[in-house]
Amino acid sequence: MGVSSSYLRSRADACEACKDQVRTTCAGAEDADQELARQDQGWSFIAGLQEMQARWEALNAVIADRLGQASLNFRDSADAFDANETAIRSAFGGLPH
Repeated sequence: MGVSSSYLRSRADACEACKDQVRTTCAGAEDADQELARQDQGWSFIAGLQEMQARWEALNAVIADRLGQASLNFRDSADAFDANETAIRSAFGGLPH
């Protein structure tokens, strides 16, 4: 399988898109948690929902951070790939074919 800088950048974009999806899931879960708390006041499991929400947010933050770092790593690799290609062309560009 050949790798190109455009392929690496597309992987970076995919990581960013996934990170965005993870972040939007958090907002949806929080909305559902608040709605459930309003509907079921006095139920004993409501406090557990808040704890679960906090765990969910912490987990999503870790996942989003890792996806963000992966995206940066792919972009750095793409930049290095382009720099290497340019250096090789410069070094060997004057040779006869």
